[in-house]
Amino acid sequence: MVDVPITQEVLDGMASDSVGYTYSTDFLIQQYPKIRVPPMVTDTAVRNAFKQFTAREARFDLLHNYYIGRHRFPADTTGSMVVSNLCGYIAKALRGYIIGNRPQYVCSEGDTYGQAIADLYNEQNKWLTDAELINDMIVYGRAFELVYRDTKDPKTPKSVRCSPRDAFVAYAGDMEQDSVFGAVRYVEVDENQVKHYRLYLYTVDEAQIWTSDSEDGPWVMQSSAPHGMGRVPLIEYANNMDYMGDFEPIIGLQDAYNQLLSDRLDDKTAFAQAMLKISGAVIGQTQDEIAESLGKLRKGKVLQLDTDATAEYLVKTMDETGIQVYQDQLKNDIHKEAMVPDLSDEQFANNASGVSMAYKLFGTDQMVADKVAQYEKGYTRRCKLYDAVLFNSTVSPDYEPRSDIGGMSIKFRFNSPQDLSYATTAYSTAISAGFLSKQTAIENLSIVDDAAVELERIKGEQEEADSRQEALFGQDYTDTGLKSQTPQNLFQKDEDEDEDEE
Repeated sequence: MVDVPITQEVLDGMASDSVGYTYSTDFLIQQYPKIRVPPMVTDTAVRNAFKQFTAREARFDLLHNYYIGRHRFPADTTGSMVVSNLCGYIAKALRGYIIGNRPQYVCSEGDTYGQAIADLYNEQNKWLTDAELINDMIVYGRAFELVYRDTKDPKTPKSVRCSPRDAFVAYAGDMEQDSVFGAVRYVEVDENQVKHYRLYLYTVDEAQIWTSDSEDGPWVMQSSAPHGMGRVPLIEYANNMDYMGDFEPIIGLQDAYNQLLSDRLDDKTAFAQAMLKISGAVIGQTQDEIAESLGKLRKGKVLQLDTDATAEYLVKTMDETGIQVYQDQLKNDIHKEAMVPDLSDEQFANNASGVSMAYKLFGTDQMVADKVAQYEKGYTRRCKLYDAVLFNSTVSPDYEPRSDIGGMSIKFRFNSPQDLSYATTAYSTAISAGFLSKQTAIENLSIVDDAAVELERIKGEQEEADSRQEALFGQDYTDTGLKSQTPQNLFQKDEDEDEDEE
């Protein structure tokens, strides 16, 4: 089934049904998350795909604004417009949790080709690109990465993040749903303020440039060149099955929360500027006398009245307790729907146990697990593209990856709160019982970035300590067996025994 393009007529038709119910139209674009085109790249296919892409612009603008804190208010708003950017908090908290620690790129043992790709990722600091892609997935529901050849060294692959507001991938409208082409949009404005559109379009075989003077086309291909990667080099990462951003479902709650804060500020301002009502007395006959009396009242803070006269402020009675309960409920609902806990809540006290923290982060972990699974699909495609650039020297269209793609993965080290004292004790117990290796334990400590490097440091420090002790005690230090009892040499002893058994 081929999805139809989203137009304003479609949105208007979906906004209500025959029974009389009305739906919010903010997220109806998500009914058609993928762009569908015929399998051939033609002017009609490009025009159709671009039209579907531009239909997303309003939604992407909305999500971007809520991420940076530029939230919407009713057009007739005359009072305060207070913004508490919980959407931005949710996005940044999730990004820090997923990729706050540098991920590891792993491959099958003995896979020299896969190791070469992993080493190149580390050399290029590819984790920074991963962080940008994860952030786009969280905010926009999708992310895009373009793999290309280095202009100075065509045998070296590189990749860059492309904004979802400027990039898209078009898929075939069949069961396979293969990508037909990907494109990155550039808009140029001439001296007459006329817009000219340029699409850098990538098919399975070629990199093409298409231009048009209008969003509606016609689109004309200006140039093309083979890229030799064997597949569309523009990768689309899905945040979830529905391509929805993580704070997208709670935008309505965010609006209500902002409105409540704004109303509370207006009430406080009205209270501070309340009108003074004086009964049974006159503070002046003329405007000048009244102004003089009010000036003395503000300066001296004293008001003299006759025996039967009274003075009081005209204020609206506010139920502060009820308003606070409503505000707390809104905030709790926002965090519950987004499945991102409020870390400033009293429940996240410093004395909370690791097990208690794990339960509080349970919902977040489930959502993140789905996100990581979706990300690994795009990561696998990146590995195939890098493999093709590095090892397909003949640019053969029938090339099969030399690296073990199935054994290559990105290992995220979630930046969750850890009780280091509890973790090290538990790991030590598991190591002593033979259930856990030292390297695995070190890999799972949040303060360690690279377990292999850390083990080398431990080994170096121990060898240095042995040298100092041997210099002090001479041959007696080795003969008495003290050296063999050090933690590092016990670890080495275990390895030697394993080698003997083999």
